[in-house]
Amino acid sequence: MKKLCYTLFLVIFLFVNGYSASDVVLVTAERVKGEKSAFTQNIITLDEEEIKSYGTEYVADLLKQLNIGHIHNYPGLSTSVAIRGFRSDTHGIDLRGHILILVDGRRAGTGNLAKLLTKNVERIEIIRGPAGIQYGSAAMGGVINIITKRGSKNKNIFIEQGIGSFGYLESTLGGSGKLGVLDYSFSGTEVKRDNYATTHGEYENTDYGVNNISINFGYNLKRHRFGVIYKIYNGYDIGLTSQYNFTSNYKDDEAEKMLKSIDLDYEGVYELGQLKLKYYKGVDENIYYDKLKNDYWGSPEKSKYKTNFEGAQCTFSMENNILKIVTGVDYNKYENENRNSDSVAPYSPDSLYKNYGLFLIPKFFFINNRLVIVGGIRYDKFKLKINDTPLRDDVTESSEDFSNVIYSAGVAYNKNKHFKFRVNYGEAYIIPQADQMNADYSVWGTPYKGNPDLNPEKSRTYEAGFDYNNKGLSFSYTHFYTKYKDKIVVEYTGAYKTWINKGKATFRGSEINFKWDIGELLEWPFILEPYFNVTYFDKFRDEDNDEKLLYVSRLQANYGLYFSHYDLGTSIRLNFAYTGEQDIEYYDPATLFSERMKLGSFTVATLNVEQKIYENKFYGKLLGTAVVDNLFNENYEYVKGYPMPERNYKVTLKYIYEF
Repeated sequence: MKKLCYTLFLVIFLFVNGYSASDVVLVTAERVKGEKSAFTQNIITLDEEEIKSYGTEYVADLLKQLNIGHIHNYPGLSTSVAIRGFRSDTHGIDLRGHILILVDGRRAGTGNLAKLLTKNVERIEIIRGPAGIQYGSAAMGGVINIITKRGSKNKNIFIEQGIGSFGYLESTLGGSGKLGVLDYSFSGTEVKRDNYATTHGEYENTDYGVNNISINFGYNLKRHRFGVIYKIYNGYDIGLTSQYNFTSNYKDDEAEKMLKSIDLDYEGVYELGQLKLKYYKGVDENIYYDKLKNDYWGSPEKSKYKTNFEGAQCTFSMENNILKIVTGVDYNKYENENRNSDSVAPYSPDSLYKNYGLFLIPKFFFINNRLVIVGGIRYDKFKLKINDTPLRDDVTESSEDFSNVIYSAGVAYNKNKHFKFRVNYGEAYIIPQADQMNADYSVWGTPYKGNPDLNPEKSRTYEAGFDYNNKGLSFSYTHFYTKYKDKIVVEYTGAYKTWINKGKATFRGSEINFKWDIGELLEWPFILEPYFNVTYFDKFRDEDNDEKLLYVSRLQANYGLYFSHYDLGTSIRLNFAYTGEQDIEYYDPATLFSERMKLGSFTVATLNVEQKIYENKFYGKLLGTAVVDNLFNENYEYVKGYPMPERNYKVTLKYIYEF
C-alpha cells in the first residue's frame, strides 16, 4: 500500500504542470467561507446534486455509502460514524462523541446521524482530522457539517412520493425561492417502513416511522442577512435486543426519538470585515419502552433521556492581501435529564454542562497567495455539575470547573492553480463528563465516585498531503499520524468504581480520494466519472494492552461509476462500499458476557437511477428515481448480531414546478 501511495504521488507530481484550469471551492472549515486552496486539512465537500445522486433520505445512509470510517448501525433509527478511528457516541449522545456533528456550523445536539435528513440540505462538508480550534470539545477525529439550503431566485415547489420493499412509503413536500428581500426553503417528510427481511428471513420488530420538517427563512438587506432556521424530527422504531429474538412474535423494545431546534442567525459585511452571530436552542430526547417489564402502575417500564441544549456564537473575520484573521467566542449549555418509570430510579443522575470558548485563527499569504501559513489557538472554560435527581437519594450535588488550551498550525503551498501541497498539526480534546468528575451514587449496589482530578482526553495529529484538480480529474492523498492519550477508563478500587486517565493509542494511515470526469476530458456532452476513496491504517494500536484497537478496519473504501447526461435527463450512480475485517467487542445476551472477536469484511453495492420523464415550460417536470440497495444480496452486519436488509428497492416520483 505504501509503494502504491508513493507511486501515485510521483505520477501526479511529474505531470502537474501540464494543464491550465482552476478549481475553486468554498468551504466553512474556519467558520467563514474561503477558497479550498488556502486550507491545510483533508476536506470533503458534497453539493446538493451529488448528495441527491446517492439516493438517500438520511445523512446516515449517505455516510454508509461514502464509507470514510466505521459505521455502527442498528436496525431502526440509530447510527454512529467514525473518522480516522474516532466515532460519534453509539447512543447518540453529543458530549460523549469523538467526532463532532454540526448543523449549520453549530453543535447538532446529537451524535445519531439517523436523526438528520438530506431533504433540505444544500451541502455537506467533512473535515477529516482534528478541528478543536474551530469547535472545541469532541472534534478529535473530524467534523461533519450539514448545511441547510437557502432560497435563490430559482423559485420552485415540489412534491415527492416513494414506495419500496418492506412496505416502504415516503412523502415529501418542499420548495425554495426568493421574493424581493426574502429568501426561503422548506421541506416536510414522512417515512414509514415495516419489518425488513435479511438473507435468513424476516427480521421481526425492525419497523420504523419518521416525520421531519426543515425551514430556512431569511431577510436580506444590501450587506446583511437575518435568518431563522427551524427543524423538528420525530421518529419511532421497534428493535430487538439480540439476534436470539430473531423469530419472536412480540415487540419487546420500542423507542420514541425526537430532535428539535431553532436558530437565529445574522451575517453582515462591514468595512473592517465580516460578522456572524448565531443563537440556537433545542432538545434531543429518546424514550425507550420495555414491554417485558412493568412499572408500579402496570404500564411498560419507560426510560427517558432528554438533553436541552442552547448556545451562541460570534465570529468575526477580516483580511487584506497578506493576512486573514478569524476570531470568535462560543457559549454552550447542556442540561441532561434521565428518568425511568415513576417507581424506578434512573441509572444516571441529571447533569449540567456549560462552556465558554475563545479562539483565534491567523492566516498569512505569501508569493501571490501561493504560500499560506496558518495558526490557531483556543481557550475553553467549563463547568460540570451533577444535580439532585428525584428517586436518587444516593446522589450528592457537586460541581467542578476547569479550563483547556489547544493549538494548531499548518502550511499550504499551491505550486500552480491545480496542485497544492499541505501539512498540518492539530490538537483536539474530549472533556470529562459530569458523572466522571462528580459522581457520588450507586448503581445496582455498586458505588461510583467521581474523580475531580480528571484531565480531558487529548490527541495530537500530524498530517501531510497534496490535492490535484484539473480537466475533470480530482485526486488527493493524505498521510496522518495521531497520538491519543489520557483516555478516560473505569477503574475498580476495591471499595468503589471511579474514572482515571489511563488509555493511550496510536493511529497512522493514509487517505486517497480520486474521481475523474472522462466526459470533461474528452469534451463529451455528459459526465462519465469513475471514482474511489480509500482509508488505510498501517497502525491502529492500543498502547496499554498492546493490541489492535476495536472497531477499526485496516482498509475501508468506496468506489464506483457516476454517469449524468443533462439533455437526456438521466443520471446513474453505481456505488460499492467495502468494509474490511475488524476486531470488535461482542456482548453475548445468552451468557451475559462480552468477548473480543472478529467481524468479517463485506461489500455493499447500491444502484441509483434518476430519469426525467416529462418537462414542460408551463407545467413543470416529472422525475422518476429507482434505488436498489444491497444489489448483490450481501449477508452483512455493521454490529454483530444485527443483520442488515437483503436486496431491496424503492421507486420515487417527483414533480417540480418552477416559477
